[in-house]
Amino acid sequence: MQKSFLKYLAIYIAPVVLGSLLFSGAINKYNNESTYNKLILESGIIPFGEIFYNCSETNRDLLEEYLKLAIKINLEMKNIKNGKINNSINHNVGILHNKVEGCNRRIIAKMDEIVYLMEIKDKFNTMKIYHENQINKLIKERDLIGENTLRENLNQLSLDESNTKNILKAQVDAFQQLNRLVTFALEAKKIEEQIFNARVNFYADFEKLYSKEFIKRKNKGLFKTLIT
Repeated sequence: MQKSFLKYLAIYIAPVVLGSLLFSGAINKYNNESTYNKLILESGIIPFGEIFYNCSETNRDLLEEYLKLAIKINLEMKNIKNGKINNSINHNVGILHNKVEGCNRRIIAKMDEIVYLMEIKDKFNTMKIYHENQINKLIKERDLIGENTLRENLNQLSLDESNTKNILKAQVDAFQQLNRLVTFALEAKKIEEQIFNARVNFYADFEKLYSKEFIKRKNKGLFKTLIT
């Protein structure tokens, strides 16, 4: 699990976060030149990198929760074969999913703030439309495989055999239900990872955009200083 997270960190998270930090570090040397540029840096660029990192950890937790859930369901399927049925399976999928969505809303809000401060709305909107189309396609795929149904079914999962005289039928029904749910869990995990990767691509392109535009602003300020 640790090796998997390190690989995950290196491939998906580090480029955006390190890009923001290295960029802000380089620019910080010149922040006395412009109070406005300093405002962009301190209220926009640096927090953007911090929020993204925190959200990435939450997203990793969600992906791991899907795997844990699949394992728990498999164990319950084995229990059913041995004549045992539990009433529910504990999980945090719904909680973590809501946290991930909340995180992404905060990232977008911070991006909008940077866009406003740097006056790059037109360039950003073109980029945003492209990436949101890619992300929304994946979200539709997730909904088609029943990701929402998965969360609802798990929250309402009831495998109590006390209300039926046919214990064998109750076990068969429970086994079939769990078999469907473990498939949903693994498919949902896969699509959530694709959605996260698509969002990372969006954030990485945004980091390139604001870095380029910020450098232009700094160069303009330096040029004006030299000629005055």
